[in-house]
Amino acid sequence: MDSKKALVVISFGSTFDETRTHDIGGIEQALAAAFPAYDQYRAFTSVIIRKRLAERGIKIDDTETVLQKLVDAG
Repeated sequence: MDSKKALVVISFGSTFDETRTHDIGGIEQALAAAFPAYDQYRAFTSVIIRKRLAERGIKIDDTETVLQKLVDAG
């Protein structure tokens, strides 16, 4: 059986574009470079951060949603 691999990068989150792209995004890019065969998912734990971003049209999943996506993907 061929096993799929994934990384889930979970953080509190940030409403600041620079923080999401430079800090969180930088960590995600480093992980993607270190583990190129892995699918990568992002989750934010803060309900308030996700809500504020959604109001600006930016959708970030919570941990439960990301884990369900992994289950659905096999």
